[in-house]
Amino acid sequence: MKKIHFIRHGITEGNLKRWHYDWADIPLAPEGMEKLKRLREENIYPRPEKATYYTSGMLRAEQTFEIIYGKREHKVAEKMKEMNFGEFEKKTYEELKEDPRYIEWMKDMTGAVSMPGGESKNGFFLRIMEGLKELTDGMADGDELICVCHGGVIACVMMDLFGSEMKEFPTWIPEPGRGYSVILDAKEGASYEDI
Repeated sequence: MKKIHFIRHGITEGNLKRWHYDWADIPLAPEGMEKLKRLREENIYPRPEKATYYTSGMLRAEQTFEIIYGKREHKVAEKMKEMNFGEFEKKTYEELKEDPRYIEWMKDMTGAVSMPGGESKNGFFLRIMEGLKELTDGMADGDELICVCHGGVIACVMMDLFGSEMKEFPTWIPEPGRGYSVILDAKEGASYEDI
């Protein structure tokens, strides 16, 4: 049995202002820091004796990691960054809703349309699946891994592993500071618990 704990970063200005800001390297908002500290005090975060630790390398993930786990040594999983919104970064739906390029991307049911200077939904999903494979390839039975990353990244992983639950993508996105503990068992298959 292997365990991977995915934790979403805390609240940012982008969350509060409802931006598409995924590759913009913004910090946690003061509210985000305070909420993470409260959650840490509630002991909701896994603390295995031996684990391999990762972040996406983005500032908000690094800050979240430090609040939860301190200045612990960890690795960066580059492919576990959020979707690249290109020219749409740090803009809201209200700012973009009349842009024909945005409308085309929103209405695209194939997942093949890329945002200007950014990624397509399909490209994003494939990158996350490559990142997940890189994380899990070296894991042996009994290993645990903790990855502080992003809501869309976590939703991609959960859709891939638990697509049979027929949930929509947005319903897999955890609240800031929350996540899932995924259990991979060769005999029993995959299961999860909320963090």
